[in-house]
Amino acid sequence: MVPFMDLQLLGKLASVQSEEIYTSSIFNITLYSPPTSSQHGSNEKTGLAIYVHGGGFSTGSAEDFSLVTKYLSLKSRRKVASIEYRLAIKHLYPAASEDCIDATKWLLLNSLKYGFDPNDVVLVGDSSGGNLIMGIAMNISIIEQRPVFKRVIPIYPALSLHNFQTESYKLYQSDPPGLLKRNKMLRYYSYYIFGNDSFANQLVQHRHISNSILDEYLCKTSEENHCVQILCQGNQCKNGKEHSRLSNIFDQLLKDPYLTPFAMKYENAKYLPPIDLVACNNDVLRDDSVIFSKLLETYNVTTTLKVFDHCFHGCGVKTSANESLVQSEERLRAYINTKISKYTVPNLVDKTVYFSLAVFQIIDVKEKENSISLKLYIFCAYIVSDLHWNPKEFGNISSLDNKDEWFWDPQIDIPQLISKEESTKAKQYVFNNGLVLLQANLISTQLSCLFDVTLFPNDIQTCTIVATQGVLNRDYYFLKYPSDYKENLDFIPNGQWELLTPIEVTDQLFHTNISASQNQIHFELRLKRRPNYFNKILIYPTVCISVLSAMTFIIPIQSGEKISMIATLLLTQLVNLLVLTDSIPKSSKSFPNFGNFVIGNINIVSLCLLKSFVTQNVYNGMSGYPPPHFLSTLLSSKVMRILGFQPLKLINTVEEKPENDKSLMKVQRALLKENVRELERKQWNLIALILERVFSIFHIICLTVLMCCYIDFRALFFS
Repeated sequence: MVPFMDLQLLGKLASVQSEEIYTSSIFNITLYSPPTSSQHGSNEKTGLAIYVHGGGFSTGSAEDFSLVTKYLSLKSRRKVASIEYRLAIKHLYPAASEDCIDATKWLLLNSLKYGFDPNDVVLVGDSSGGNLIMGIAMNISIIEQRPVFKRVIPIYPALSLHNFQTESYKLYQSDPPGLLKRNKMLRYYSYYIFGNDSFANQLVQHRHISNSILDEYLCKTSEENHCVQILCQGNQCKNGKEHSRLSNIFDQLLKDPYLTPFAMKYENAKYLPPIDLVACNNDVLRDDSVIFSKLLETYNVTTTLKVFDHCFHGCGVKTSANESLVQSEERLRAYINTKISKYTVPNLVDKTVYFSLAVFQIIDVKEKENSISLKLYIFCAYIVSDLHWNPKEFGNISSLDNKDEWFWDPQIDIPQLISKEESTKAKQYVFNNGLVLLQANLISTQLSCLFDVTLFPNDIQTCTIVATQGVLNRDYYFLKYPSDYKENLDFIPNGQWELLTPIEVTDQLFHTNISASQNQIHFELRLKRRPNYFNKILIYPTVCISVLSAMTFIIPIQSGEKISMIATLLLTQLVNLLVLTDSIPKSSKSFPNFGNFVIGNINIVSLCLLKSFVTQNVYNGMSGYPPPHFLSTLLSSKVMRILGFQPLKLINTVEEKPENDKSLMKVQRALLKENVRELERKQWNLIALILERVFSIFHIICLTVLMCCYIDFRALFFS
């Protein structure tokens, strides 16, 4: 079966986030951050590695070395700052050195802003970058009078302009097994200092070294008089006549430790941090590291030296005595071209293409558009039956990346894709067992997905992704999900949504007859909304307002603020409904339970408002009209006691005729009429209070039912 555990590693580098944090016409800084996880949160301070790329002071860029810096960040779990400095030929020494020093100082001053520990900073640089990081370490450590950096790691660094006749320079001066020859290295130095290569030949003949420099650097010593051989003995280094003009220039340059770290003085070396030198055995610069390590030891600087066998400049693999890695790779590519073509369907093992998806990051979920934006890893591989080779026959090369697009593409289709943008360039690899990994790349994509918002904001959404054979190739292969595939990717969580489970295969339509029907793989993506935001901003306030609306019966009926408050609560609920409708798709067949609660509550509050108008009119405006007889009877019944009121006695409205005095009779009639009006008013007031009490009970019952049916209190208070 396809070794997918190995293939997954190819997509890991895409999980490292990059950000250009400083740009100017002089230097730029790009910050690479490792993937966040529960152990390494985004708020946790990490260490920093400052990386300075190589390229002979005149070529290369931070972008060219992005894979190196991403790999360094991923494996070390550190943030990595890659410095883009000015290059020769346009900018001569000391431009590059000054840029790197200034960029490092800027980083140290902004450690708090970018979340790294200024006491845990490591300097890393390869080739000419190794030279530049030594300048950084010396400059800042001397200024601070202490070791500022945790470690300095020069990788096959270019350290010396004093001696181009070392054993390694001689051994690989013309046809080294690697990429860097002596003449090329000398041209880089000449570009860096003069802006041209006119003095390269004089450098190799040591015509730039005056007798005074030769005498001074024959034996470099420390205060303890330990001797380190920097230059060749006597006139062995003087293959040509001294070039007076050149030697006068270099009399000062060869004493500059920022150009040639060999010139570093003992009194300045004591402030250096530990230095870990890395060298390649088959490299013209090997002896630079060997001699420099001895020099550092005499200066009592903590130093380690690791020389890798069978490696050359750039850390390639030495293949044989007569063939370089580049030649072996070219020969292998020619062999592979005879076995596989971009336009011809290869001989697939079992006529099968393996396909899988993995989610790296949820960018955004757009419920209103029924779509989800995310970053996916797409794995696609197949095995070509006659594509095998013995690595020993091709310089121990067991895998090769595709640079010329000569691999066949099965054109797998995902109908749910609305848009797709490659975040990283698709990688294509071929392995010596015939395995072809067509893609292991990170894409930013937008998928269509139907949302069920019934349980909003505690909803779980399920999106189905269907992978099918391409229209042009469906008659040539089966599409399968690898049964032994295990996802092992660093998922970056989203603030609003969480991935319940990795993408699962829910169905696989497979036909033994390829032309019978399309083969399909159904992937299921299950997302759970993080409800905390909506609970605190929307649900909880709405519930509180609903409870508050049920308590308005406490306000006296005759108070004018009662209607104003109920109207305000009604408007608030309408605003909540608008906020809710803005968060859900209009085409959704379902409606959130919480929306039903809000609508039900709006209806109740509307009735409450109507009730308040009625009760105020009954309370204030019905005097002079006697209540109906059945209401008068009700007011004097036991029902009043149940509602918490004292029953009223019925009024006898029959007038008693006085026997004698007419004036007394007139007074009695007036008093009786006044008593009747007072008792009628009390009856209407009591009727209004009864209406208020009955509707309040109805309000509380309805609100309780709505809450029990539509509000998940456990999720509200314990999410």
